[in-house]
Amino acid sequence: MKPFFLLFSLFSFFTYSQENFQLSSERNEDNSISINYTKEDPGSICVFLKLEGVTNSYFNDQKITISGTSGTLIKLTPIEENKSVNYSSSSIKFLSGKCDPKPNLNFVYALPFSKNKEIKVQYLQKVTSNEENTTKNKRLWKHFQFITNSDTDSIHVSRKGIVIKVIDKYDADTSTEYSFRSNANRVTIEHKDGTLAEYSVLKKNSIKLTVGQTVFPGDFIGLAGTYDKEENKHMRFSVSYLDIKKSNIYKEQKTTLGSVSLYSSVDPLFITANGIKKLSKNSTVISDITEEQITKEMTKRERKKRAKMKY
Repeated sequence: MKPFFLLFSLFSFFTYSQENFQLSSERNEDNSISINYTKEDPGSICVFLKLEGVTNSYFNDQKITISGTSGTLIKLTPIEENKSVNYSSSSIKFLSGKCDPKPNLNFVYALPFSKNKEIKVQYLQKVTSNEENTTKNKRLWKHFQFITNSDTDSIHVSRKGIVIKVIDKYDADTSTEYSFRSNANRVTIEHKDGTLAEYSVLKKNSIKLTVGQTVFPGDFIGLAGTYDKEENKHMRFSVSYLDIKKSNIYKEQKTTLGSVSLYSSVDPLFITANGIKKLSKNSTVISDITEEQITKEMTKRERKKRAKMKY
């Protein structure tokens, strides 16, 4: 989700919809003001809220993580109960992900293939930086491109999470060859530590997951696809998280945000047939998955349910 900016004028109570995310404000009978939200998926969204000219209430600029499909973003309660709360203007910006994620950089992921699959590993990476272009502000953007020799490769979940986005509408374009194409079928899964895994370049109509579904390592996602010719079939995988600690989100606001990146990439550890390791460029690995890998983030209820299903 790109950063989005809303500006509201004096006493302008509103309803706004953008990218399956709706905001509305209302004045309550107790003279307070509520800003409420509804959205179509359960994924986390980081909301940046600024209010100018607030009277009869306490307020500081805030960043708020919201999840679920509905709730109250903030409620301004009156200091003097018999007087209304007011503000002169407001601005709201929001991004996909948790405001303050706690990414577990030592978490071990399963490779997104069935067990014992031989996979060639390629890197897709670049360095992005903010306007100051200083070394400390540079971030490594990294995706994996996985290639196998199989005609039909099944793609599987690497870590427990909630499906927050499914795009399944693009056909391969056999008229030319692409090194990259934004029109790709993909699934995005949010993990409990705030990281987001994207499984991209999937075959059209092969995806079996739905938004809001809780999934576990080894669960079937779909089939590997291609941008163009069948012999160029592959799958792209990345793990990232919203990283705004060193960024002034309002100062950096632009129409396109230029080269500013508000997300950082994770270089995960993976379980393979030869042990737990980070993946080397142009290497070949064999996928593996264990019962411990599948169940380690399950709740007690989920473990019991799995045990019953096995017998």
